[in-house]
Amino acid sequence: MLEKIEQKLKKIGNGEVYSSVLCETEKINFNALTNYAKRNKIKTFFWAKPSESFVFLALGKTILLPENSAELPDKITELQNSFAFDYDYSKTKIPLVVGGVKFNNGENSVWQDFRFNDWFVPRFVFLKSEEKFCIVVNASPDESVANLLAELSPLLAASHEAESGFGSHSFVPDLEFQSEIDEDEWNEKIEKALALIEQNVVSKIVISRYVHNKLTNDVSYYSLLSRLAENFPFCTVFGYQSKNSFFFGATPETLFSVNHSELETDALAGSISRGKTIYEDENLANELLSSDKNLREHKKVVEFIIARLEKHAQTIVYQDTPKIRKLRNIQHLWTPIKAHLKEDANLLSLLYDLHPTPAVCGSPKETAFEKIYEIENFERGLFTGVVGWFNFGNIGDFSVAIRSALIKNNSLYAYAGCGIVRGSDAKDEFNETRLKLKPILSLFEENEY
Repeated sequence: MLEKIEQKLKKIGNGEVYSSVLCETEKINFNALTNYAKRNKIKTFFWAKPSESFVFLALGKTILLPENSAELPDKITELQNSFAFDYDYSKTKIPLVVGGVKFNNGENSVWQDFRFNDWFVPRFVFLKSEEKFCIVVNASPDESVANLLAELSPLLAASHEAESGFGSHSFVPDLEFQSEIDEDEWNEKIEKALALIEQNVVSKIVISRYVHNKLTNDVSYYSLLSRLAENFPFCTVFGYQSKNSFFFGATPETLFSVNHSELETDALAGSISRGKTIYEDENLANELLSSDKNLREHKKVVEFIIARLEKHAQTIVYQDTPKIRKLRNIQHLWTPIKAHLKEDANLLSLLYDLHPTPAVCGSPKETAFEKIYEIENFERGLFTGVVGWFNFGNIGDFSVAIRSALIKNNSLYAYAGCGIVRGSDAKDEFNETRLKLKPILSLFEENEY
């Protein structure tokens, strides 16, 4: 394998351009690779669509893209003219750039290990699509191929240690409770949000909270990812390791995915619990479909997405009436949206136009964004930000980073939020955040919910 990669790199690179080469392999042990990356504090990005049998693990960085949003488009254009490939990236789901964007940023927060725009071209990508496995290697101009292969060698050894797949996850780490907002403080925040709505400053604002726990023993990052993948096969499971931090989750909300000119996105806003019986579950779904408060909240998200898509798309297709999307512990109002993009559409420009949506911010966007920090008084960081990947063939996938948590210095910070509109009730919204925290906190319980 190493000799084959060396030959490919020398054939297309010649020390003048960045080189990206692909080799098929027999299997990949993502568990062993994730453990190796954790031990060695390698910048790592994990992505899985379990229902589509699509998984990749990006390791190390060949290029760190600019943090400044204004500089990113020019840098992407520059890179497009500076890369040589030995595979057709425009016809396959091969990620070239991975990473994410924070919701908001702060100088003295737990999120310091991540930049505001933290996109990078990885050194190595280990990928499984359906039943095929492959490795992508990205090399810099004039880079020592010998040094690159020396980095890759232990990763290859780890990737071939055992059978591929998500593997076992019997070990459950212990948590020691540290802190969370109490209901009186929460009620005060919701009163402030409702006052803004009554004063017509905003029509909707999303307020979130977090629970802080201490990890009393070591945790396998991959065990968390694998359990999320099994519990939520129709969500996107992600994990982003940078320095001493690991951000992870299983999000049901796609910001958008794109394949050349065909874009798919959705509006996901308005929530209710699952029922204990089929009859109770359907009654709850019907209650959600007839809830004026939830329908108004959902409509604002749909209208925002359509308005932001219009300047990028030739056609937009969606239904006026939302559907129900059922997850393991919660069900949401859901409107799938499809669009055919204009020829000059730019993925990152589209991303920054869409994010943050009213589903995680509010309406109007700019005012709600400003007021959120005043009320919440903490940095969300990557929670409700964006995680995803793309390549130069206008193929990419971006998700809103909800149902997520941060592990840093043996602390777990689990986050959840809810949309506040006229008629919202503080107690109901607090209970909704408890429901949304379950997917993460249940990973640390012997008995799942």
